[in-house]
Amino acid sequence: MNNIVKDILKVAEEKYPRNGVTAILRSGSVRAEIKDNEAMVYTRQSFFQGKLQEPDNSKQLLDCFQALNSNVTVLKFGDYESTVTDEERAARAAAQAAAQAEADAFRLNQEAMQRKYDTQSRIQKSNLPANSQDKCTFENSRLLDGNKEAYQAARNFIDLDADGESHFFLTLQGNYGCGKTHLAFACGWYNILQNEQKTLYYQIPSMLDMLRATFNRPADHDDDGITYEKLMDKIKKTPLLILDDIGMQKRSEWETATLDMIVDYRYEYELQTIFTTNLEVNELAPRIASRLSEGIVCKMTTPDFRRMKAISRKKKAN
Repeated sequence: MNNIVKDILKVAEEKYPRNGVTAILRSGSVRAEIKDNEAMVYTRQSFFQGKLQEPDNSKQLLDCFQALNSNVTVLKFGDYESTVTDEERAARAAAQAAAQAEADAFRLNQEAMQRKYDTQSRIQKSNLPANSQDKCTFENSRLLDGNKEAYQAARNFIDLDADGESHFFLTLQGNYGCGKTHLAFACGWYNILQNEQKTLYYQIPSMLDMLRATFNRPADHDDDGITYEKLMDKIKKTPLLILDDIGMQKRSEWETATLDMIVDYRYEYELQTIFTTNLEVNELAPRIASRLSEGIVCKMTTPDFRRMKAISRKKKAN
């Protein structure tokens, strides 16, 4: 029951006036009527009725009612009739509405600040190059016949509202400079900013070097360095993992086993993963190639964009 109604009934039980005196009170959607030793309380959800004890003084009860809460309006109490005008009631209602609007605005501002903080946190922990946020987007992707299919597949892969089903593995395959990493970065930034989800990017050789560097750190390591277990757990479980240049690692037994462990975990739990490679998928380690082949594989045949830009700059310089 509404707390204010409980307060009304508590005071009424202690200070109820002489028989025959009627009190009608209102607090928001709650209406309380007291008459002939009975209290009746109406709300939108329930109705309460209970016997009250014999009282002493109606003036004391009126004072108690008015002191209970500023939102309680005494409409009638014995011979007392409210002198509040319609204009005053409207002013009170407007003041309450303004207070609620101010509270809502404060809440929305707090939520916006929290979202901004969460976004900055996701960006800082993503490993995505800072300069790629503006450079590598879907909007500034240069579409040619050799990358249109990969572009559309990448958009569908990362867009949570896209129609149709999409696999959780996306492999972008092609020669140097064809735009594989550009599309992978575009997916990463979209996931952070639009989907509001965590993203983690690694060039595979660098990731393996970082894992190798944690070998001798104890499990209770508490300085700035991360342990092998924590780093591996972070890589395996992040919502979106981007692995750049798969196949470019040294392919030692440990590196192959480590990469296989990551790919196998993400395959088992169907976690979104983007791979880029210069190799044909069937040239990768057999178990990894099998996993990737089951997902979406896009072969990009566009010319080397970096070389094209260099040629263009030379022409302008001449």
